[in-house]
Amino acid sequence: MYFAVHRDWEVLQYDVKTALLYGELDELIYMEQPPGFQVDGPGFICRLLKSLYGLKQAPNIWNKTLHAKLLAMGFERTESDYGLYMLKEENEVKLLLTVYVDDLLLMGPRDLCTKVATSLQETFELTTMGNITYLLGVEILINRPRREIVYCQRQYVHEVLKRFHMENCNGCATPEAVSESTAVVPPTSDYLSYRELVGAIQYVVGASRPDIAHATRHLGKYLPCYDHTHYAQAKRVLRYLKATTY
Repeated sequence: MYFAVHRDWEVLQYDVKTALLYGELDELIYMEQPPGFQVDGPGFICRLLKSLYGLKQAPNIWNKTLHAKLLAMGFERTESDYGLYMLKEENEVKLLLTVYVDDLLLMGPRDLCTKVATSLQETFELTTMGNITYLLGVEILINRPRREIVYCQRQYVHEVLKRFHMENCNGCATPEAVSESTAVVPPTSDYLSYRELVGAIQYVVGASRPDIAHATRHLGKYLPCYDHTHYAQAKRVLRYLKATTY
C-alpha cells in the first residue's frame, strides 16, 4: 500500500459476494438431500459438485479459483506474499492487487482499476466499496497530496476499553512505569481476564502501534502465571492507549 500511495495511485476496495460458492469440487463428496428436495425417495444421496460454506476445503478451493482467474488476466503472484498480485507491462508494475479471503484491494490508476474490476465481474459478483477507509479492523487514512498513509485503530481501542470497563479511566503518558512500582495492589476476587486483555493489546501492536511493543512483550512473559499486579500493568497500557488514540 505504501508503494501505491507513493505513486499517487487509487486504492480501491472490493468484496466478492458469496465467494466460497464459486469453486468446483475436484473430489468425491456426498451429502443427504436437503429438505424439500427429495428425488427418488429419501434413501438416495446426492453428489456435491460445487463448494459450499462449511466445507473445510471451501477456502482453499476459492483461493485456487480466484488464482486461476487472475493468472488468466495476466497477473503474477509474488513469491514473498501469496496474497499479493502484480500486473506488469514491459517489466514495470502497473497495478497491484491484494487478496484477503473475499476482500480485494486494487491499487493503480483509476481507469486500469476499473478495467480489471470489470473483468473480474465477468466471473464473480463484486461489491464496489470505493476508496479504502477501513480494512481488517484498521482505519486507513490516506493523504494523497502529501503521499502519506496512516493506520489507526481508534474504534477498536474504544471497543477494548469498553470491554474491560476502562472507557472512563484516566490516561497516562507512558505504557510502562519508569521504575517498577512497590505499591501494594489490592487483590480482587473478580475473574482476571489477563490473557484476553494481553491478546487484545497484541492485535494493536501488530497493526498500528509499535510504541507499545516492549510493554506488551513484558506482559506476555506472565501469561502462564499471572496475578493482579500484572493485570494492573496491562490496564496501564490501556490507559496509555486512551491518552494517545485520536
